[in-house]
Amino acid sequence: MSPSVCEFSELAGQIRSYLGLRTYPTAVKVLGEGGGIPSGFKRPLRDFGSRLPACRALNVARTYGWPIAQSVEDMFCVIGAAAFGMLEEPDYIYEAGLVAEHARDEDVARELYKALRERFLEPGSCSAVLFTPMRKLSFEPDVIVFYGTPTQVAVILKALAWSGVRTKMEFVGIASCSAITHVLRDPENLATLSLPCAGERLLGLTEEDEAWVVLRPGLLPELARGLRAIRRIFPYPPIRPLEEPRAPEWYPMRLEDYERWLKGRRA
Repeated sequence: MSPSVCEFSELAGQIRSYLGLRTYPTAVKVLGEGGGIPSGFKRPLRDFGSRLPACRALNVARTYGWPIAQSVEDMFCVIGAAAFGMLEEPDYIYEAGLVAEHARDEDVARELYKALRERFLEPGSCSAVLFTPMRKLSFEPDVIVFYGTPTQVAVILKALAWSGVRTKMEFVGIASCSAITHVLRDPENLATLSLPCAGERLLGLTEEDEAWVVLRPGLLPELARGLRAIRRIFPYPPIRPLEEPRAPEWYPMRLEDYERWLKGRRA
């Protein structure tokens, strides 16, 4: 039985509290043609007088806690709009030379664009995308995004791995927001890791010490259980004493343990 919206929100709050995440875990939902934007969502062009990249809209939602909705009219970055399936002709980003600026030569540009298209939603399939902090969740999300420091993200990935979910990553170097659509597009892709691309860092204003995870909402209970289970092997926050570290007796990782084992084996 899938958790309710309230249970999703509560689990995300517990995870944020345990890890001390600086920003809110954020739900993402893609609306198809004819999908109405719920009330209470801020629209970048209408409410801020600005078009924003999708990565900046996500950052606003997770930092300020505001629900944000974007249609193509609210998009500053056409690459992000193409990723979310809002452009009828996504080939524009290749033919206009946008991808070529990220590639050594035309052959590499073609390969990068092919990789991007495999991550993008189908053209014209999305009328709007919703970003809302999990604490204000009012719908069942398509995916959930967690931003954190590299260590915080590693703890999340470790907790997922505890349940057998091995997170894969493909870094194209363009449109890091397509990590979201990559999970949405592939039913077998349960979670992925992402790092900010150039656009997300410079235009989206993601901090340079941040990484992020995209996961399907059904994994949230497993993530919460995994975080509790791995406390013994991967406590967080980690301690950093100046003296020699200590390892528990049940985890024979020290050189002395190896030497004792080797001596016994040779006896």
